[in-house]
Amino acid sequence: AAAANTVAYEWYLKGRFHWNRRTKDGFDRAIECFEHAIAADPGYARGYAGLAGTYAVLPVWGYVPSRDALAKAESHSRRALELDPDLAEAHASYGAVLSNRYGDFEGSEREQRRAMELDPGSATAMCWCATTLIARERFEEAQRLLEKARRIDPLSIIVPYEMGDLHFLWRRLEEALNHYLQLVELEPSLPQAYSRGATAYAALGRYEEALAILTRGEGRCGRTPDLTATRGYVLAFMGRREEAQSLGLELEERARTEYVP
Repeated sequence: AAAANTVAYEWYLKGRFHWNRRTKDGFDRAIECFEHAIAADPGYARGYAGLAGTYAVLPVWGYVPSRDALAKAESHSRRALELDPDLAEAHASYGAVLSNRYGDFEGSEREQRRAMELDPGSATAMCWCATTLIARERFEEAQRLLEKARRIDPLSIIVPYEMGDLHFLWRRLEEALNHYLQLVELEPSLPQAYSRGATAYAALGRYEEALAILTRGEGRCGRTPDLTATRGYVLAFMGRREEAQSLGLELEERARTEYVP
């Protein structure tokens, strides 16, 4: 049993490494690793919590449709809680299900705070808790939590991503842009880093820079639906209506053969 646990834990750590990248490839590899962990030890709650956390955020990043992924997230998080009711990761993942599947931000905050009680060093729970606070415009509280998460995990790409969204919604656009640009440096293969950066540039009226960062993103990540949609958004702001509309039609066409959020 001890050997199985060691193997399961190693797979779990590899899964978390890939999960933290937030790319489609990273999530796919995380799922494989967490499944290996459960295969090594079928009673390994962390493996189920890892799967739950992955399926809970896949739709948020625009990689898969919500319905199936969030149903899987819920069943895996419930299994993790059954196996270990005091596992911080299980509460954190279940909290993500409550907000992402049901829009229950209060319930989600309660689960994230329970996760932080159980593991005061859980940067993931802090970031997810901050997300629920941002959704309810409790910006100062969210900022404090994100700053704490950054001290615990300085290389996290979730912290600058959430910080960017926080400041964007708070209408602190220069600060939002700086966080998104930091995200590009930390994870250059993440399409959303470029699209978020472009959205901030556009909100500041810096349209040419918005198009330039999208071109960089397309060069690195390909023409993902997210980058294509954001280009259309920026072109519309610039008054380049026909170009924007043609990108909208292109996405409708692509939706026949690939997932377009």
